[in-house]
Amino acid sequence: MENKITIIEVLRKDIFKGINLFEAILFLFTSIIGFILFILTITIWSNETDSSINLTNIISNFLVLFDIPLGILAATFLSKKSRLAPLLLCLDAIFYGSANFIAGQLALGFVNAILTPLIYIYAYLFVWPKRLSEEKNTEVNTKKLNWTSGMLLVLGILLVSISFAFLIPIINTSESDSGSFLVWFDSFAASLMLFAVIMGTMRYREMWYLYFISNTLKIILFSVLVSQGELDSILLLTLATSYWINTIFGMAIWKDSEIQTFNKNKK
Repeated sequence: MENKITIIEVLRKDIFKGINLFEAILFLFTSIIGFILFILTITIWSNETDSSINLTNIISNFLVLFDIPLGILAATFLSKKSRLAPLLLCLDAIFYGSANFIAGQLALGFVNAILTPLIYIYAYLFVWPKRLSEEKNTEVNTKKLNWTSGMLLVLGILLVSISFAFLIPIINTSESDSGSFLVWFDSFAASLMLFAVIMGTMRYREMWYLYFISNTLKIILFSVLVSQGELDSILLLTLATSYWINTIFGMAIWKDSEIQTFNKNKK
């Protein structure tokens, strides 16, 4: 445990004002990879004959390319429990959701581009300002989920996932099979994302577990799409991977914070 905490402390050490080592590494690495992949996909699409498809793909990838640094910045602000996190996450969700819509992931698009911004705006204006840490007025106190709330959470995730899975084929006629592998993956990932956002605004630490599962599913989903030749999902895969990495770091920070608080109260 001591080695783990030491590693976290090293990664959390600021190399610039407000920017720690982990954020700088993740920001630079994913931004460079994203830019390279963007150029490669544009080069491939330049040889395609359907200019309308090219334009749609280019717009989708440009949104994701812009969202990679923005998303990392927003996610790291959340991992640091900053009160500004909801605003950045709101912008991130709009860009990311728009790209999901264009790529055909309707459930993820609806949750990210429409529901998530509304929840984050509400959190920024009414929820987080009332729950600021007594020690630091820029850091929000967190809390732990109980068993009753946990069971309700699982039930809610399942019900929303099933609802999305049956509604998507009705809205999108090209997806005629409600039992489609990709439809269920899209629906379950979107449901997890929605409840993770809600839990985040309510300051529950367990939101990171939902983010972890959701991002894992998105990595699988976008990997399948890329393997099927849908190059417009490459940058979405890159972004989902960066979120997955940041989720692990966020879990470690919030867990470490819980340990320190426990030890402090124990003394």
